Amino acid sequence: MSKPALYMFAISHYCEKGRWTLDYTGIEHDIKYVAPGPHFRLVKKFKLPGSSVPYVVTDHEVVHGTGDIIDWADKHTSNGKTLTPAGEQGDQSREIEKRIDDVIGVHVRRAFYSEMLIEDPGRVKKMLTHNVSLAQKLIVNAIFPKLRKIMIKRMDIGSAQGLESIQILEKEIAWLDELLADGRPFLVGDTFSRADLSAAALLGRTIQPPQHPFYDHLYTPPKLKAVTSEWRSRPSLQWISKLYEQYR
Repeated sequence: MSKPALYMFAISHYCEKGRWTLDYTGIEHDIKYVAPGPHFRLVKKFKLPGSSVPYVVTDHEVVHGTGDIIDWADKHTSNGKTLTPAGEQGDQSREIEKRIDDVIGVHVRRAFYSEMLIEDPGRVKKMLTHNVSLAQKLIVNAIFPKLRKIMIKRMDIGSAQGLESIQILEKEIAWLDELLADGRPFLVGDTFSRADLSAAALLGRTIQPPQHPFYDHLYTPPKLKAVTSEWRSRPSLQWISKLYEQYR
């Protein structure tokens, strides 16, 4: 039986969530780096319901999306560690995870791209092709002007949208600060769960923790960096730094 393969964009914070899941549960895997555009042939090959990454491919199945990857990893853990608490706490952790995925993850991405895709598209192209094959790089180079327009449209990218995303993230950070205000070490229960991992992987991108697998290649554009530098002192961001230190 071959190792599961994790297909991912190197720089994606959602892919960091999927990769961290497999690492935390001790599941040996091969990483297959793909680039936007060329990855669509894999979407067709594996008959995926959507074009987003990450996805895990095994000899018997394809697992698409970070939530399903966590469910799958819980069942196939090789070190006994799981990420979903039992009973009501499991429901709570999923509920928090969904908000983090749907709000924090989306607006972290839009905040970054609203500055970088508009003002520094060359850097974006370089980041999107990190660790991919030469063939994929050549394809991205050829289609990037069109790809950039598609990304701007699909993610609703622009200066005003970037500011809106920052304001939304401010509210979400306040929400996390409030959840952690009683000094709890975890968002749900007394163990590290899918809620904690989601918060760390998706919001941690803003503070560039040194334990991140792509720490040397992470980049925050200057206007956004002025904002995220202030976020570092927030309780939830300090908590995320500790999660990276202890669990990543």
